[in-house]
Amino acid sequence: MVKSKGNQSPNMHLTQSFIFRHLRQAPFRALSTLLGIAAGIAVIIAIQLAKTSSVAGFREAIEQMSGKAALEISASGGLPEDRLRELIPLETYGLLCPVVEGEVTIAEETVHVLGVDILLDQAVRDYDLVDFGNGRGQPTPTEFLNLLKNPNSIILTQKLAKRHGWQVGSTVQMASGDEFIPMQISALLLDKGAARAMGGNFALMDIAAAQWRLGKLGKLDRLEIKLREGLDVEEAEREIASQLKPGLTLSRPERRGSEVEKMLTAYHFNLTLLSGIALLAGLYVIYNSVSLSVIGRRVEIGMLRTLGVTRGQVTRLFLAEAALLAIPGCLLGLLFGQWLGHGTLKLTQLTAATLYTQSNVLLAPLSLELAVPVVILGVVLALIAAWQPAREASRLAPITAVRNIPEVAISSRGNWRALAWCFGLLLLGWATCYFPMVQGVPVFGAVACLLAVAAVIVLTPSLLRWFLGGLRGVIVRRAGVTGQLAWGNLQAGQRRLAIPVSALGGTLALTTAIAIMVGSFRETLTYWVDNSLAADLYIRPATKRGAGGSIGFSPETAALLTQHPDILAADALRNFDIPYQNSRIVLNAANFTVAARHGRLLFKGIWDWRSVLAECQQTHGVVISEPMALRYKLGVGDTVSLPTLSGEHAFPIKAVYFDYSNDRGSVTMDHTTYEKYFGPLVPTNMAIFLKPGANADGVREALLEKLGATKNVQIFTNASLRVEVMRIFDRSFSITWALEIVAILVAMAGVATTVLTLVLERREEMNLLRQLGTTQAQLRKTMAIEAGVIGLMSQIIGVGLGLLLSLVLIYVINVQSFGWTIQFHFPALLLGQFSLALPLATAAAGWLFAKWILQRSQRSALPVDLSE
Repeated sequence: MVKSKGNQSPNMHLTQSFIFRHLRQAPFRALSTLLGIAAGIAVIIAIQLAKTSSVAGFREAIEQMSGKAALEISASGGLPEDRLRELIPLETYGLLCPVVEGEVTIAEETVHVLGVDILLDQAVRDYDLVDFGNGRGQPTPTEFLNLLKNPNSIILTQKLAKRHGWQVGSTVQMASGDEFIPMQISALLLDKGAARAMGGNFALMDIAAAQWRLGKLGKLDRLEIKLREGLDVEEAEREIASQLKPGLTLSRPERRGSEVEKMLTAYHFNLTLLSGIALLAGLYVIYNSVSLSVIGRRVEIGMLRTLGVTRGQVTRLFLAEAALLAIPGCLLGLLFGQWLGHGTLKLTQLTAATLYTQSNVLLAPLSLELAVPVVILGVVLALIAAWQPAREASRLAPITAVRNIPEVAISSRGNWRALAWCFGLLLLGWATCYFPMVQGVPVFGAVACLLAVAAVIVLTPSLLRWFLGGLRGVIVRRAGVTGQLAWGNLQAGQRRLAIPVSALGGTLALTTAIAIMVGSFRETLTYWVDNSLAADLYIRPATKRGAGGSIGFSPETAALLTQHPDILAADALRNFDIPYQNSRIVLNAANFTVAARHGRLLFKGIWDWRSVLAECQQTHGVVISEPMALRYKLGVGDTVSLPTLSGEHAFPIKAVYFDYSNDRGSVTMDHTTYEKYFGPLVPTNMAIFLKPGANADGVREALLEKLGATKNVQIFTNASLRVEVMRIFDRSFSITWALEIVAILVAMAGVATTVLTLVLERREEMNLLRQLGTTQAQLRKTMAIEAGVIGLMSQIIGVGLGLLLSLVLIYVINVQSFGWTIQFHFPALLLGQFSLALPLATAAAGWLFAKWILQRSQRSALPVDLSE
C-alpha cells in the first residue's frame, strides 16, 4: 500500500506526487491542452452569446419601441390612413397611436426611424431629452411638438451623436430610399426607453415627416392601442378582433419578436453544430494529452501497481489529471468566448441582415445560466475523452509496465462484428434522415451525423488493420529495412492508434463535410445566377436595409431611370415582408409580360415557363419559391392565402421556382394582381433590358449622371451584380470559414501531440537500435513513415466520412433548415491539396520530433522524461 506523509491522506499525497509534479515537468503539454480545450469552449460560448444577443436584442428593441402599447392593428402593404375613421369606435378601449417606421442610413450606419404623433405618443413611450434647457426638466408635449414641426427635424440618441461628434443643431445627411435628405438634429435622447433600441441607432420624427421621407404617404405601419387601466388584454383582444373589417390584422407587439426568433432559430442551430467541430478537436487534444501522459509514465504506473495501487486508483488518477486540465481550460474558454463573441456577433449580423432583417444589437454579458452548463459539459466530455487512455493505463500488467514491454497487435476476430455494428448504425442514421424537424430545428439530421461518426469510429480498428495489410508490400519494398521497422511498429500499436486515428479522422470529416457543403452551395448559386439574371442593368435604392425592405423609388427617380434611348424594356419590381402563418415571407411583384419576353427563370419541373406567367396574368395566380413550397408543404394546384387590403385571399399556385435570395419563402405575382389586391405599386428595384449592341457600362454612367449626386441609387451591370451576389454569399459564410479555421488549428495541435506521442513511445526502442548500429537518419526516416501513414489513414477516413456527412448536410439539414436544393459538388482540388498536405505534415513532424528525441538522448546518459 502507498503510505501517507505527515497528515496528508494517501490519496492526496499520491495525487500531488503523481499529477502535479508531472504537470510541472511538462508545461508545454499542459499549456497546449489548456488552449485546445479553451478554443473549443470559446467557440461554443461565442456562438451562444451571438444567438442570445441577437434574439434578446430584437425582443428588447420591440419592447422598447412598443412601450405601453398592448395591441396593434396592421394591414398588408401598410395601413391606409383613410381606414382610421372606421377604427374610431375602438377609442373606448384606450388610446390609439399611429406609427410609421423604417430604416435609413446616416453616416454609413443603419438607423431605425420611428415616426409618431408626439402629442399622443408620450402616453405610450418615454422620451428623456438631454439638457432640454427650459428650466423645468423634460419638455411639455407642445414643446416637444415644436422640436419636430420642421419636416427636416430629427431627434437622435446621445449615444449615436457622441460616436460622430454631433450636437443639437448639427446637420446630417440621411439616406432614405433613393434620396439624400439634409436633416437638422433638434434634440438628443438619453439612453433610456425607446432610445436604447437597436443599440442606440434610433431616431424620432414627426409622423407626417416620416411618412414623406420614408415613402409612405397615406399609409401607417400600425395603429398601437394602449388599453385603459383595468382592461384584460386577452378579453380586449377578442372583442377588438371581432370588430375589425377584412384586411386588418390584430396582434400583440411581441409577435414581431417571435417571428424574428423563428427566422433565426435554424440558422443559429446550424452554427451551434459547426461549433461542435472545434469542441471535438479540443477533446481530441485531451485524449492525446492523457495518452502522452500514460506513455511517458508506463514504468511509473508499473511501480505503483507493484506497491499496491489498484486499477481503479490508477484510472481515477488519470481522470483527475484530465479534470485538472479541463477545468482551467473551460474557464479560460469562457474568457476567450466573451472576446470572440464580439466578432461572431458581427458576422452573424451580416448574414442576418442579408437573409432576415437588419439589426444593431450589443453582445450580451456572459451569464451563469450559460457558463455553468458549458463548463460542466466541457469537463464531462473531457473525462469521456480521457477514459480510454486512463482505462488502458489501469490495465497495464505491473511486470509489463515496469519492463516497458510494448503492446501487441489486435486480432481480426472482431472485424465482422464491427462491420455489423457499422452497418446497423448507418442504417439507423439513414432512417432518421426521414424524420421531420422538431420545432423548426433539424434535430434528426444532427442525430444522423452523429450516428455516421459513431459507425466509422466502430469500424476504424478494422479499417486500420486492412489498411496496414495493404500497405505492407509498398512500405517494405520502397523503404527497405526502415519500412519494415515502421510497419512492424504500426502493426503492433494498432489497438492504441485506432482511437487517435478515428478522432483525428472525425475532426477532418466535419471540416471536409462543411467544405463540400459550402462549395456545393457556391457552385449551385453560380449556376442559378448565370441562368436567372437576364437583365443588363439592375437598379435599387442604396439605403442599407435588411431583406424585404419596403422603401422604394420616388416617382421622379423611377421616371428618370427609364429615359434612355438604348433601353428596350424596364421591369419595375416590388418586394416587402408580409405575415404568413405566424411567420413572415416576402411578397414580390413583377411585370410578367416583360419577364416572359426578355427574362430567364428557373422553374422546378416546368420548361414552358412563359405560358405559366401568361396563365398567372389571366387567373391572378402566383408562383412561389422552393423554400416556400418546402417549408409550408405547398405545390402546384394548391393555394396560398395572403392578407390583402380587402381581407384574406387565396391565390392559386401555378409553379415553383428556384430561389436562393432568402430562405423564408417568397410569393411572386404580376403587377396587375398586386395592384388589384394590394394597391398602387411603388418599385423597390428595377430591371433594365437594353437594345442589342448597347453598352451596359455606358448606359449606367449616363443614368447616374442624369440622376445627379442628390439621388441615392445603386446601378449594377449584369456582370457586376454577379460579383456582388457572390461577395454577399462569401460574406454570409465568413463565420462558417472562421469556425473551420479554429477547428483546423486545434486539430493541427492534436496532430502534433499524436506524432509526439508516437515518437515518445518509441524512444527506448530508438536508443536500443542506436546501440545496435542503426543510424539517426534511418530512425528519423522510420518515424517519418509511421507518422505519415497515421496522417494518411486519418485523412482517408476524414474524406470518406466527410463525403457521407456532406450528403446529410446538403440533402437533409440544409433542405429542412432553408428549403434550398443544392447540387452536389466535390471540391477535388481543395481536398486533394489538403489530402496531400496532411500526410506530408505529419511525416515532417515525425522526422523533427525523432531528431529532437535522439539529440536529447545523445546529450544525456541518464534516462530523461521527455514528455514535456
